[in-house]
Amino acid sequence: RSKKIHVIGAQHGCVYGDSYEPWHFDSDFKRCDSFISYGFIKDDLEALYPGVKFKTDILPLGKSKIIKQKSKTKQIDILFPIAKSTSMLVDGMIRTPPEKLVERQIKILEYLNSIEGISVYVKPFMHSGPRNCAVFSVLKRLKNLKVVNNMTLSAFLMEYSARAVIIEFPSQPLFEVLHLNTEIFLMDDCMHPYSDIALEELKKRVYYTCDIAQMISNLSLFLKGGLLNKRDDTFFNHYVRKNNSREDILKLISDLTKRSK
Repeated sequence: RSKKIHVIGAQHGCVYGDSYEPWHFDSDFKRCDSFISYGFIKDDLEALYPGVKFKTDILPLGKSKIIKQKSKTKQIDILFPIAKSTSMLVDGMIRTPPEKLVERQIKILEYLNSIEGISVYVKPFMHSGPRNCAVFSVLKRLKNLKVVNNMTLSAFLMEYSARAVIIEFPSQPLFEVLHLNTEIFLMDDCMHPYSDIALEELKKRVYYTCDIAQMISNLSLFLKGGLLNKRDDTFFNHYVRKNNSREDILKLISDLTKRSK
């Protein structure tokens, strides 16, 4: 930027523009002239951070890769794409405390393992082990759960359709499943609260809770057929999907390249 070269940044995960995460200004926004977002705009940032001023152009061009499931997929009851463990010395200081996250994970896993007659697939990060998955030893003893550790979430979603998806910590898997025909059960991140607007839109699509007992209660009601389907796309269309994302991103890069010559 000091040489007057236009710098483009891009969103590479969730929790951008919809949740309070102010360090993004120093790690992302202020380092760019243009920032390609999945969907949030400058108005969203100004609502989240009153009084913060910045000159970066926010360009809501959409998430370029939206998973399209095959016409014939294997039907399962529940998918749990479990969040990875993070050191307190790294990201563990700026998200739900690791011990609280692990407590959630164990309680959800043990509940799911106790239910007979349903298919439950747990999807850690590919090739996970004890170093990056604190509940790895727990998974080994829960025999009613199927652990898929040899493929990415995207590849899994191409092959399997789940009646419900559990997300115990707001992370990228949420953005991967919002558009699918599945019920979503989401827990909060106390360190990254959603904006009022985002949370209102999100609750139209997911069953959202801050309490593990309520999460399990919601899952129990779902398995008994006691919950209504939530399929509202307001949040998805606001924060994730735009039309012609790939083409628009490539056109922007091409136009800026030509302008610099």
